[in-house]
Amino acid sequence: MQPHPMIPYIRWIAPAQRKLSDPMPIETCYFKALLALPKVPATCEIIVSANSRFRLYVNGAAVMDGPCKGDEWRHYCDRLDIGPWLREGMNVVAAKVVAYPAFGAVTADMANAGPHSVIGNAYGPMLYLEADAVELSTGRADWRCRLDDAVSHTAEAHPLLAGGNEVVEGALLPHGWEAALEFSDEFIPAVPRWDNCPFCGEISPLPLFELPIPLSVRLPLPVPSPLENCHQDAGFPSEPGAALTIAAGRRCELTLDVGKLTTAFLELAMSGGRGASVRVGYAEAFGERAEAPWIKKGRRDDSGKEFLGIWMSTGLAGNAIKMARRKPSGPSGSAPSASSALSWRRRRRR
Repeated sequence: MQPHPMIPYIRWIAPAQRKLSDPMPIETCYFKALLALPKVPATCEIIVSANSRFRLYVNGAAVMDGPCKGDEWRHYCDRLDIGPWLREGMNVVAAKVVAYPAFGAVTADMANAGPHSVIGNAYGPMLYLEADAVELSTGRADWRCRLDDAVSHTAEAHPLLAGGNEVVEGALLPHGWEAALEFSDEFIPAVPRWDNCPFCGEISPLPLFELPIPLSVRLPLPVPSPLENCHQDAGFPSEPGAALTIAAGRRCELTLDVGKLTTAFLELAMSGGRGASVRVGYAEAFGERAEAPWIKKGRRDDSGKEFLGIWMSTGLAGNAIKMARRKPSGPSGSAPSASSALSWRRRRRR
């Protein structure tokens, strides 16, 4: 495991102001930079990290999630060639960053805790990016950011394994921010947090280490089928990309099984449904409640037992959105409900 050689004056950046409270909240921030290219370089490797988690976008396409998981004493940076996603003319590179409070700020009931593998010693949403072929490095390029108002978190029984449950207010999401070739008024210049140039031998609060394992890759998974012995909507489409329309005032509930233990993403593309809500659960098995906080597992696909997992809920604003989150493994469940017409498409990716 090698320390990453920090380049002077490429800095961690952060929002100039934060919406702090007591206890310290889980924070989400959107970072973006515009990049004009008269010609696309043959390669464009970047080195990127964040506190605590990031999803990187290039021209609206989600190209990476990271950084590699570490612990309180090790924070990693990832490398990626973003050249295939660049184009001549104006480009936008963006990152959604979720920051969990440091260990010292986690409350006794762990209501604001994140996964043990990504909690560090730093506070607040921060982004670090080096670029070799274009002027995109944080601390040098014009990076701007806006704090999120749409996402909140509730306590979960196993926060140190998967973090808390997400609650999203769809009407407050900055839809299309990652692809827009301009800065809206809500995006203000990000500010440097650390200089990476120690004067007296001090150690950065987030010393970076090189990635110790190969980058994860996204591979398509077979379209999961609803479990036959679970409650499900009879009209659920079997073909990938097919739409399910839920009439106003109706409720649809179904349980899907990927068929293998894996790390995956569930992506829902939705339109309509103003006032409706979608609730998605993720679990690796059906089970029985044992002595808190543990779950007694038997046969993982025994749907006669209880679905015990983590949850994400989204209130819909009536426009077209995508909703995605990491799914730990195995079976999954969802329970969307609607007070107006709602179309739902689903895809699964690793």
